[in-house]
Parts: sequence; structure tokens; C-alpha cells
Amino acid sequence: MVQLRTIETKTMNIQVFGTGCAKCKNLFEATKKAALESGLQESAVEYVTDMASIVEAGIMSTPALVINDVVIAAGKVPSTDDIKSVIAQQKG
Repeated sequence: MVQLRTIETKTMNIQVFGTGCAKCKNLFEATKKAALESGLQESAVEYVTDMASIVEAGIMSTPALVINDVVIAAGKVPSTDDIKSVIAQQKG
């Protein structure tokens, strides 16, 4: 039996913006878990803590989850299942 591998053609840009507080770290961990469970690599999630980058991205409240340049959540930590749902929608 030949096993086929799926080649993803759509790039996922997943970023967690935060200052390093507990809620920010929780969002980062939940996002990494959701990415892994969605078939993405853990390294697909970037944790941005630089305040200048946070301001430049237009983030007004942290923690914030941004997927493909769209703010998914700000000021709260969505569940892993909610994050997986958004990833699935973006994967198309």
C-alpha cells in the first residue's frame, strides 16, 4: 500500500502577540497545541513580545491571536478547539 502525503499549498501565518504575561503564554501554548492537532508544525506559531512590533501590528489589547494578518482574538484566550476551528477555516 502506498501512503500519500498531503502537500499544503496555502501558507499559514500564525502569530501570538503578548507581553509575556500568564494569559499571553497560555494563548501561545493553546495556539501551538491547536496547530499541532491541525496538522501544522509547532514552529508555525510565532510569539511576538516586542512592544514596537505589537503597536505596529495595530494590536490594542493583549494577548492577541493573528492568523494570516487577521486579528482572531484580542484581550482574551480562546479555547484550543476554537483556535483549531479558525485554522481549519483558513486552511480551506
